[in-house]
Amino acid sequence: MMSGAEYERLAGKTVLITRAIHQTDEIMTMLESRGAHPIHVPLLTIERPKDEQPIRHVLNQMSVYEWVIITSANAVGPLVDYCYEIQGSLQELKKKKIAVVGSKTEAVLKSYGLEAAYVPLAFTGEDLANGLKSKVSPGERVLFAKGQLASDTVESILHKARVDVDAVDVYETFPNESSRDQLQSLVEDNQLDALTFTSPSTVETFVSFINDELWEEKAKFLPVYTIGPVTGKTAREHGFRYVTMAREYTVRGLVETVERGLIHQQNLKSRKEDRS
Repeated sequence: MMSGAEYERLAGKTVLITRAIHQTDEIMTMLESRGAHPIHVPLLTIERPKDEQPIRHVLNQMSVYEWVIITSANAVGPLVDYCYEIQGSLQELKKKKIAVVGSKTEAVLKSYGLEAAYVPLAFTGEDLANGLKSKVSPGERVLFAKGQLASDTVESILHKARVDVDAVDVYETFPNESSRDQLQSLVEDNQLDALTFTSPSTVETFVSFINDELWEEKAKFLPVYTIGPVTGKTAREHGFRYVTMAREYTVRGLVETVERGLIHQQNLKSRKEDRS
């Protein structure tokens, strides 16, 4: 349990949360427990695929797959829903060896009574694919359940290793246009001390929602904290000046990185004021 002093460490600091609505409880609670004021502006909406024929096709022939890959917690619920809709239960999915990225994805999987057969130590799709190459036996087929914006890294690595992998979208992600005006106002009114991003698509949507003048004058100078190297790289490529990646690719790791970063900024500011 945190002491009063620890609780106040981020007092007065406002942190932007950009995740989808159903993903915010953990990060909001952790930031609030440190005295911060998290503001949730969901930049993405998650929907069922417009074309459901591919997922229905693969689930109707689920018996041909030995492995199922899931690289995002967002994919677990939709995959489970489709299994119930098409197969009537999770019995077929429970027979598969499931490989996932990240402790959060593994936890969501367990909440449905499913167990992960493989979780790489580093929480990236690249590490999962490289680790899986030696685990998939010749002739075994792999199903990759993903969102439409997922990179082709996993498929590319496995295909080069001559692993037979079929990728199918179980959800689609779109910019949440209803958040555009609120985001512009928060940046324009200097209400944000830090931005958090947990996926490349949240970075890209943020940048697309900010007009050019506001981007050049304010937005690109805001401190950015990310989960994962791909998200961090995306933020840098889009022009954010101050990008820090969490050492541990989890929500807890992200919050601890935000805490260290904001305290460091405050200490630098205090020393500068003392010298003036």
